[in-house]
Amino acid sequence: MNIIVVIMVVKTRREEYAALTRAAILDAALELFATDGYGPSSIDAIARHARVSKGAFYHHFPDKQAIFDEVLQEQMRLGVAEVVEGMARAQATAEFDGREVALAGAREMLRVFGESEARRSLMRQAQGVLGVDRLREIDEKDSLPLVRANLALLAERGELRDVDLDLTAVIIFDLLCSAAMTISSADDPDAATARAQEIVGHMVSGLFREQETPTTGE
Repeated sequence: MNIIVVIMVVKTRREEYAALTRAAILDAALELFATDGYGPSSIDAIARHARVSKGAFYHHFPDKQAIFDEVLQEQMRLGVAEVVEGMARAQATAEFDGREVALAGAREMLRVFGESEARRSLMRQAQGVLGVDRLREIDEKDSLPLVRANLALLAERGELRDVDLDLTAVIIFDLLCSAAMTISSADDPDAATARAQEIVGHMVSGLFREQETPTTGE
């Protein structure tokens, strides 16, 4: 019994060390890709920046493209988590307003991917490094289901117009991706984000049924 416990502890410590090493490599790669770019950032430079051996790098990642892929996925996951938090805050109001929650989600999506220079840099490079199809897969992995789920909720509440939810989700998702890419290349990302938030807000608002204005008695 004691032998089993020792083996389990050693394995856990090894796993913890491996996880810490992997995280250090990812952090180093993110910093170098964002500041120096994918091309100039060699595997040697990433390993050196992470303070690990080149062998440790190859233990976790087969090549430089693979770590760029993982760095981008991680940033997408973190960004979507921030969007979910922002929408949760909007939903926590005393009176649930579906339109405001949807607009908050769209604004938050553009904010989290627009205000971070690292994310903007990754987005500018992603298509050239990974190709259009792989970039689309990464974009869709977490973001598209979130858009689809929220549209379904609003439809159940009777707040949306009679639209095809699957097609609408794809169109809204494409709109947000296009806006985020435009922001990533803008000379003034903050101004571009504000303009994009306004435009996307008008377009998303058009999906909602007109609110009935209560009539006043004479």
